[in-house]
Amino acid sequence: MLKKHRYLIAGAIWLLSVAVASLISVSFIPKVDLGFTYMDKLVHAAFYMIATFLLYLHFRNSENNRILYKIGAFCFVYGMVIEVLQYALPYRRAFEWADMLANATGIVLAIVLIKFALAPERR
Repeated sequence: MLKKHRYLIAGAIWLLSVAVASLISVSFIPKVDLGFTYMDKLVHAAFYMIATFLLYLHFRNSENNRILYKIGAFCFVYGMVIEVLQYALPYRRAFEWADMLANATGIVLAIVLIKFALAPERR
C-alpha cells in the first residue's frame, strides 16, 4: 500500500515542507549574498516544479487525460494560498506577485518536461 502511494506521500510531505519554509519567520537566518539577484525566484520555481513532478508520478496512470493540467492548477492555487497567508500572518513574510510568477514558471516547466520528455508514449 505504501509503495503504491509513495509519490503521493512524497508530494504531500514536499508541499507541507514548502508551506513551512514559506510561512515561518526567517528573521533568525542571516542574509547570505550569493551574487545572484533572483535566487529566491529560482527556489520558488524549483519548489513547484518538484511538487508538480511528484504529484504527476502518482497520478500518471489516471484515465483522466487532463490530470497533468489539474495538478498544475492545484499547485498554482496552493502557491497562491501560501502567498496570501504570507500577507496575512505576522511573520515578516510578504506577498509578492513575482513569487507567484516564479511558482507558475516552475509548474509550466514541469508540464513541458513531462509532456515532451517523460510521457511521449501517451501522445
